[in-house]
Order: sequence, then structure tokens, then C-alpha cells
Amino acid sequence: MSQWTHLCGLIRVDMSFRLDLEGIANVFRRNIPRGSEGPAYVIVTPENDDTYGDSIYIVGDLRSVGETEKEIQDIINWFIDVLKELDYKHNVLIRSSILQINVESKPTYIVSHTGGWDKPQIISVPHCDSSSSTVKEIE
Repeated sequence: MSQWTHLCGLIRVDMSFRLDLEGIANVFRRNIPRGSEGPAYVIVTPENDDTYGDSIYIVGDLRSVGETEKEIQDIINWFIDVLKELDYKHNVLIRSSILQINVESKPTYIVSHTGGWDKPQIISVPHCDSSSSTVKEIE
């Protein structure tokens, strides 16, 4: 039986910033999580009416990923590195972001970042038992 890891994420960008779509695509292409059947997908949706900022969606069903803690940590590190690069190298103000990492038959991890100078948090939700969730701040 194969191990599957499902990714679902969103990065909301402040409306006063316009994304350089090719530059953003290059940020995500580097080290994007991939399973034995292919990588996660990133979809950028620019807003045209200036009411809300642009949005970046991350989705993936990664086969043969998530069997080790290192594989899960690699996905978390990738997401945090993307946020840092968008912020520091591309001067993108991130309003909020979240990535859910659902490893079948294992705990679900949620990486949450509210933007600005706040540190991202990792929330671990044990499989079928939300009473013992843990929250950890990232240094």
C-alpha cells in the first residue's frame, strides 16, 4: 500500500503589491515537494479589482511521501523558505498564509503565518484525536 501526503495551502498577498508572476513561479519551482507521481501544483490568481490582494494556492497529492519525519519537515521547511523569499527577496507583503500537510494515517500538520514580523507556527493534529494537538513557534 502506498503512503500518500496531501497538501492544501493558500498565501494571501496584500492588495498594494502586484506579483511578478514569472519571478514567483521560479520561487516555487525550486525544491517543490514531489511524490513518485509528480510534484505539488502552485496556482497564482491575480485580482483585478484591487479589493483583495493576489492569491497563491498550493495543492498536491504526493505518493510515497510522508513515511519519515524528515520528509514532512522538508515540506514544512520548503513552505517557510518560500514565505521568506517572497518577503525578503521579492518584497511581497504576505497578509496571511497556511499550509495543511495531511499524511494518511498520521498526524496532520498545519503551518500558519499571519504575515509581517510574526513567526510561523506549526500545529500538529494527531490522527483521529484532536484533544492532544500541539502548537510550536518557528525560530
